[in-house]
Amino acid sequence: MFDPHLIVETYLAGDWQDISTYARTAGSVTIVRGRKDEAKLADPQECRLTLDNSDGRFSVRNPTGPYFGSIGRNTPLRVSLQAARDAFGRTVSSSWGTLDFGGTWNVGLGAGGTVAFSDWNVAAGVATHSVPAAAAYRISFLDVVQFADVDIAASFSLPVASATGGDLEPTLILRAASNTDYYMARARVNGTAFALTLLHNDGTILGSVIFGSLTYAAGTKYRIRAQIEGKTMRAKLWTAGTPEPLGWHVIGTDTVARTALTGEVGIRSGVAGGNSNTKPVVFSWDDVEVRTPRFAGEVVEWPNSFSLSGKDRTASITASGLTRRIGASSSPLRPTLDRYLATLAPTCWWTLEDGKNATAGARTDGVSPAVFQLNSIGNGAISWAADTTLPGTLQAPQLSKGGGLWCGTNGDLGGTSWHISWQQKTSAAAAGAQVLIGTFSIGVLLLTTFSDGSIEVDLTLGNPLSPTVLMTVAAPALATFDGQWWTFGLTAVMVSGRTDWALWLNGNVVATASTASFTIRSVAAVTLQSPVGSSGVEFAHLAIWNSVPSNTALATIRTAALGYVGESAGARIVRLCSEQGVDLVQAGDYSATGAMGPQLPGNLIALLRECAAVDLGTLAEARGTSALLYRALSGRLNRPAAVSAALTDLTAPPTPVDDDTYTANDVVVTRVNGGSYEATLTTGALSTAAPGTGGVGKYEKNYTVNCATDAQLPGLAGWLLGLGTVDQARWPTLTFLREAVSGTLAAALLLADLDGKVVVAGNATYKLYDDVQQLVVGYTETIAVDGHRIVFNCVPDEPYHVAVVDDAGVSRVDHAAAYTNGTLTTTATSMAVKSLDGTLWTTDPAEFPFDVTVSGERMTVTNCTGSSSPQTMTVTRSINGVVKSHVADEQVRLFRPCYVGLG
Repeated sequence: MFDPHLIVETYLAGDWQDISTYARTAGSVTIVRGRKDEAKLADPQECRLTLDNSDGRFSVRNPTGPYFGSIGRNTPLRVSLQAARDAFGRTVSSSWGTLDFGGTWNVGLGAGGTVAFSDWNVAAGVATHSVPAAAAYRISFLDVVQFADVDIAASFSLPVASATGGDLEPTLILRAASNTDYYMARARVNGTAFALTLLHNDGTILGSVIFGSLTYAAGTKYRIRAQIEGKTMRAKLWTAGTPEPLGWHVIGTDTVARTALTGEVGIRSGVAGGNSNTKPVVFSWDDVEVRTPRFAGEVVEWPNSFSLSGKDRTASITASGLTRRIGASSSPLRPTLDRYLATLAPTCWWTLEDGKNATAGARTDGVSPAVFQLNSIGNGAISWAADTTLPGTLQAPQLSKGGGLWCGTNGDLGGTSWHISWQQKTSAAAAGAQVLIGTFSIGVLLLTTFSDGSIEVDLTLGNPLSPTVLMTVAAPALATFDGQWWTFGLTAVMVSGRTDWALWLNGNVVATASTASFTIRSVAAVTLQSPVGSSGVEFAHLAIWNSVPSNTALATIRTAALGYVGESAGARIVRLCSEQGVDLVQAGDYSATGAMGPQLPGNLIALLRECAAVDLGTLAEARGTSALLYRALSGRLNRPAAVSAALTDLTAPPTPVDDDTYTANDVVVTRVNGGSYEATLTTGALSTAAPGTGGVGKYEKNYTVNCATDAQLPGLAGWLLGLGTVDQARWPTLTFLREAVSGTLAAALLLADLDGKVVVAGNATYKLYDDVQQLVVGYTETIAVDGHRIVFNCVPDEPYHVAVVDDAGVSRVDHAAAYTNGTLTTTATSMAVKSLDGTLWTTDPAEFPFDVTVSGERMTVTNCTGSSSPQTMTVTRSINGVVKSHVADEQVRLFRPCYVGLG
């Protein structure tokens, strides 16, 4: 094994198998993640390594191998670096001492009872917390070490027969920013039952699960594992010594924007209020392990190679992230209304999405098809698949000339309530369209839409020529028939011998009625009827429930019918992943993401990328578990430095490039089925002005986005124009060898994830006068016999440095037309500055100091005077080591100006 802290595991034979010792030292473990640069989509992440296969255990077709039958395509694989380990094989009093590997335990922290160091001890192979009272806890932190994405596992046992009066709480702590700010994965023992809860110590619960089969017993050792990535936590709990579960028992996401991105890990033992067990309760802990996740995915191929002598057998495997598998499907997801109604499980359902050559409408099992029928005088027509304008469905039929669709339920469905929902496209010419609801024993309900936009629901009990008006909705209920799709619903519920009725329109109840001494009967058939005239009316998705869904569910039918238009990009990503059973790691503020247009049919990856394009966030994959990762744009902005290094810390010489690879100074953004907006930079070094006249010429780029409204286009175009006109050198890659740098930097390199900021300090020796600030958009890490090498793929951080209102003067707006008004010697400390557009620099003493640049020299402005142009600045010279004189008409720019963000 070439790195004693590298852990490679595959899920084989029903358990996670540690195969680290089989990794060939002659090769390497290579992980590729994220994007190659700003302009590319993220490919599925990959992990490549070569395994020693001398005994054939990694041969899929080897019937004598220990994993035969369980090894094959898409075998789960995870890779991590062990950051700490402790088996407590020592004796320590009033402390937990030093870990076997990874640091020292910080003890003495807790609450409840008298907190004494004697509550912490190590003996007989375990570490103990003695908790002397109810509503009390004791904590041991792994001191000093900071983690961002982290995996911690530990085993625990308790001596009591059961938890009485209140829970006993063995707990893992993650990302502790302070003694009062941390996340917890808390196992809860209540009696002999187990629960597992994810929470922040302020009481915010992220997720919880109660175990049915796992039960507590005194002295039995249990194992708990937890991870945190971005804002998402996950945890699992099982009996130590038995196979670790493949997946997670509970996953939760914090909706609050916490400031801490890193923190310590630890162990907490708690006794809840009201607990009546004999005190102290002694919690025993063992086999603590902390890991830094590097990769999680699935092995997509198990190629075996061997020498002809048969002595050198290897398996050079490749594992890929989740997007490889889910992106392989070219089939679009079903339309949104299809998918949503399916979750509500209608008793009867006719989608009416049948093709042009259909002879009847498809239905749910055991129900008659929707059958076309002529009216009473033999007239009527139907055109299947005639309308495709409802976003939530594929297509819908048009009925005309009095034709109808009869939808029979095949018998009395029983029950004391029902709800009917359908979609109807109304126009003035379609006035008089009817929906006839036939029920057993009580006759017919007749819903009619009139030409003035009003609606009437009639109840026919005997004589069909003498109906009882049940409900009316005055014009313009249907906006005088605007030719749009509307969502109808009718609810009937029997209560104490009467029947209560409710008419729904576009997700809202618009009329109610009650019929006394009336026994409801279930629906026998529904007929969708067009008016007698030649103009048509369209219907879609007729559904009947024998048990009325919740009001929220019924209201959401309208939302789904419109394809969730207006839904935020973050909410859509969460919904899509939830619907498809795909785990998601959330980062950034999803509530601040852009509004989406209607969700049209597409495969999962295409739909998720639509969301990322509107929000301009990062869509990739998690590295702690097989999951997707989405970091909203807000999570990419104003990032603190994850890595701060000197130029000499780089292993390979950097190659900064000034080129036009990603230049775009004329950007057009078009909304799907909507308008467009053009943003152009006409002045400045990267403007559309011709080369030699101050610009670089026109570089056009077009984008199409599925945003909700045209009003979003200017902001998107402006942001994309900013990305395309960043006047900085590109540093495509930054290479580090962890073994060649200090311990602090070596640890920081593991903290840097996608969208992490890397800062390389300026160095005048190399003519690098200002710090280089880059965002990581991808990386390749190679773990081999010569060390752990990380190559970051980078883009300038400049456009992601956005203004924040009232942030104590850090956020400042640049001056676009400020120039020197005379010459300046190398030592002059007074500089005259003129404004070509009349905009003046601040003279408020509270706003100083701030830095400006003039032809590459950075100066600190300590004062500015003058109420008109030109103004006079008092400056401290050569802040970045550049010493030079200046002439008139050199541009004066704010150093590190802020950009306008979206949202």
